[in-house]
Amino acid sequence: MLFIKKNKLVSANVCMSMPDGFGIVMQDKLLYENYLRFASRAGLVKFGSVIIELSMRKAKESAIKDLQCFNAYGTRLRSEIQPITRGKGEGYGAFYKGIPGYMDLYAEKYDFPSNKQGENRFEFCVYLCAGKGKKIVQTAEFALTVPIVKQFLDSIEYK
Repeated sequence: MLFIKKNKLVSANVCMSMPDGFGIVMQDKLLYENYLRFASRAGLVKFGSVIIELSMRKAKESAIKDLQCFNAYGTRLRSEIQPITRGKGEGYGAFYKGIPGYMDLYAEKYDFPSNKQGENRFEFCVYLCAGKGKKIVQTAEFALTVPIVKQFLDSIEYK
């Protein structure tokens, strides 16, 4: 579970700033997972938007195994799975190819000891999505360099 404390999202295992300049997605058709979704305003990236999803959950498989099998919205792994360190936490990240021209994404997953709610995984995805009737011309790698996205990612601290 994530709590809001002094304009930060905080749990027993991880904390981060709220993503500046993003809106919270209140209605979503995907109700099968516990996550919090933020969406950028149109124009942050050419012909599209950036979506950030955060999730705290109970995971049965390791972060690496989950990344190997991850197929959100029909995506396919397109990079090596790399170790990532944020704060004191070590996790893994990878890039995925979605529908060509319409979606590209990056995912990071961190395993940690179960908290009081039984959650042992923190994960987030950064999606680059095409606007209605448009096709994206950048990749998720580009989305990670957008200043407000980078600022948010740099704020993530695993405890």
